Amino acid sequence: MFLLLAMLPLGVAAQQHDTLNLKAVTVSARKSDKISRLGGAENGTRIGVDELCRAACCNLGESFLTNASVDVNYNDAATGARQIKLLGLSGQYVQMLAENLPMGTGAAMPYVLGYVPGTWMKSISVSKGASSVKNGFQSVTGQINVEYLKPDDTPGLVVNLYGDHHGKAEGNVVGNVHLNEHLSTEVLAHYEKDFNHHADDNGDGWIDVPAIRQLNLMNRWKYTRGRYIFHGGAGLIDETRHGGSSLLAAVEQPVHVGTRRYEAYMKHAVILDREHNTNIALMGNVSHSELDGHFATGWLQALGETSTRLLGNLLQVTMEPPPGYAVTSTRLQRNLHQVTMEPSQDYAKASAWLVADHLRNTHEALNATLMLEHEFNETHSISTGIGILAERLRDSIAAVLIDNITETVPGAYAQYTYKPSHHLTVMAGLRADHVSGYDRTILTPRLHVKWMPSDYLTLRGSTGKGYRIPYALAENHYLLASWRPLQVDSQLPLEEAWNSGLAAALTIPMGESRFLNINAEYYYTDFLAQTIVDYDSDPSKTLVTALDGRSFSHTAQIDATYAPLDELDITVACRLNDVRCTYNGQLREKPLTSRYKALLTVGWKPMMELWQVDLTFCMNGPGRLPAQVGMAESEFPAYPTLNLQLMRRFRHWSVYIGGENLTNYRQPAPVLATSTPDTPLYDPSLVYGPIRGIMAYAGVRLNFWKQ
Repeated sequence: MFLLLAMLPLGVAAQQHDTLNLKAVTVSARKSDKISRLGGAENGTRIGVDELCRAACCNLGESFLTNASVDVNYNDAATGARQIKLLGLSGQYVQMLAENLPMGTGAAMPYVLGYVPGTWMKSISVSKGASSVKNGFQSVTGQINVEYLKPDDTPGLVVNLYGDHHGKAEGNVVGNVHLNEHLSTEVLAHYEKDFNHHADDNGDGWIDVPAIRQLNLMNRWKYTRGRYIFHGGAGLIDETRHGGSSLLAAVEQPVHVGTRRYEAYMKHAVILDREHNTNIALMGNVSHSELDGHFATGWLQALGETSTRLLGNLLQVTMEPPPGYAVTSTRLQRNLHQVTMEPSQDYAKASAWLVADHLRNTHEALNATLMLEHEFNETHSISTGIGILAERLRDSIAAVLIDNITETVPGAYAQYTYKPSHHLTVMAGLRADHVSGYDRTILTPRLHVKWMPSDYLTLRGSTGKGYRIPYALAENHYLLASWRPLQVDSQLPLEEAWNSGLAAALTIPMGESRFLNINAEYYYTDFLAQTIVDYDSDPSKTLVTALDGRSFSHTAQIDATYAPLDELDITVACRLNDVRCTYNGQLREKPLTSRYKALLTVGWKPMMELWQVDLTFCMNGPGRLPAQVGMAESEFPAYPTLNLQLMRRFRHWSVYIGGENLTNYRQPAPVLATSTPDTPLYDPSLVYGPIRGIMAYAGVRLNFWKQ
C-alpha cells in the first residue's frame, strides 16, 4: 500500500504531462464488432467476442445464427442433436478444432456443438475449403477452430445467467487468477437444465425439443518462463437427453441418451530464435467418452409393459433365430435392427425393436503432433511436423458387440509459405498419413493463393484434398429412433474428396471513413468416395452405405457489409446451393438441404454503446424431402426466421433480453405418424426447419474485478 501511495504523485505528474502535449489533439476510435476476414492465404472469417454477444449464444451451435456461411439445424426430433452445414454439406466434413486440437469425433460428433458454452469462447475461426495441412487430413469443406478465454487474460470472474420461457435455465462461470508472473490458471463451469421437459406445444404427442441436463467443467493452466511456454488442462462433460413421446414421459423417457466424457490437453513450445520466429512445439490431447442410449420411442407405445417382460426371450430368439426367420448370422452381426417380420407380425416387430433398443458406445482418442516452424526471411517460411492419431471405438446393441474398431494413423507434413510482398501470398502443403484400418497410405496436397492487385481488392484461390474415416453407427445412432430399420454396410470406404474455391473481397470507399465491403465466393466439392445416408433406395428402411456414382456440391455466396453511421452496421448476404448425390443409380438432390439462404443482420449501438440492438432475419430456401412408405417424395417450403436482442451495458454488468424465431414458423410435422408409431410411417429423423415456435429469453452477465 505504501508503495502505491508513493507512486501516485508520479502517475499524476505523468498524466498532467500527457494532457499538456495532447491538449489540441482529439483521438477517437471505434471498435468494430463485425465478423472480420482471416488475414492469411486461407479464405474465412473470425468471429470475436463482441459478435458472439449479438445473440444468446448458449453454445457453439448457436454462435452461427448471425453467420451467412454456416447453417445450423437439428439432426432429428428425438435427440435434439444440432448439426451445422458448410458449403452445403453436413458438419461431419468440417474439421472441428479446439485451439488447433481435434474435438468431437466418433459418437460425440452429433452433439459436439452443444459441448462448448458460448461464454467460454474468445473467438471462432471459420476457414472454408481445403484448410492448412498442419491439423490433419480430415478437413473437406473447411475448418472451425474455437479459441477459449485464456488463463493469462485479465484476472477476474465472469458469471452469465440465462433462462427462456420454455423452462431452460443455465449458468456459466469463468474465473482466472495469476498465481505469479509466470503461472496462471482458469476455471470454467457450465450447468444447464430444461425444467419444462414434457413440453408439447403443437399437440402432436411428441416432446417438442428434448430436455437436456448438462454439467461441463474445465480447468486450464498456462506457464511461461523465458523461451518456454506451457498450456494444459482437463475437463469433463456429463449430459443426459430425454425426448420422444410426451404421452409416455410421465412413466419413463422413451428416448434417453446419456454421455460422460473426459478430456485433457497439453502444449509445450520453445522459442529457439525470436528473430526468425523459429520454434518447436509438442501438443496433443486425449479423450474418453461413453454414450448410453435407449431409443424405445414407438414400440413402447405399441407394446407397453409386454416389451419389458419379453425382453429376455426375444433377445434369445433373435440371437438364435428359429427356421422361420430368414436372418443370416452375418446380418445379425452387422445389423441387428433388421429382422424379418415372419411368421408372427407382432412378435417380430417387438424383437426387431428391442434388439435395437439399447446402444452403448465407448470411444477413446489420442492425438499428438511435434512441429517445427522457421522463417528464413520475410519472403520464405516453412512449417513441418510429425504426428499420430489413435482411436478405438466400440459399439454394442442390446449387449451384442457390433463394432470394435481400432485406428492408428501416423503422419507427417510440410507446409511452405512464399510472401514476396503484402500483395502476394502462396501457401503450399503436403502431408502423408498411413491409415491402419484401411492399410492405406494417403497423400493430402493443398494449395492457397492470395493476391491483392490493389489495397481495395483481394483475390483468393484454393484447391486440395480431404479424407475422413467414417464411424457409421456411432455418428448416425440417432436414426435408431425411427421405425425404419437402420441397415449399415459392413465395409465402408475411407471418404475422399477434392475441394476447390475462388473468392474476392472488394472494399469501396463511401465518403470519409466509410467503406462498403463486398465478398463473393464459389466452391466446388467433388467426392471420390463417400459414406451416405440413403432414404431413397428403399423407403421402408434407412441405409448407411457406400456411394455408387457421383456426389458433389456447388455453392456460391455474396455478402456486403456497410456502416452508414458509427453506431450502425448492416450486413446482407445470399448463398445458392446445388448439392447432389447418387441414390439407387440416380443422381438426385441431397434431401433436407435448402437450395438458398438469404440473410440480413442489423446492429445498432446508440448512446456511446451503452445500448445494443441486434436483429437477424433469415430466409431459408426450399428443398427435397425423401419418399416415405405409401407417400411420394415431396418438397419442404421456404421459411423465414427472425431473431431480436436488446442489451444494456453497465460498468461491471450487462442485461439482455431477446426472442428467437419471432416469425413463429414451425415445421408442420417434424415427427411423422406420432399416432401410429408401430407403422412404417413413423419417423422423427426428417427435420428441415424449426421444431419450436417463438422463444423468449433473458439473461445477465456479471464481471467481478475486471476493468
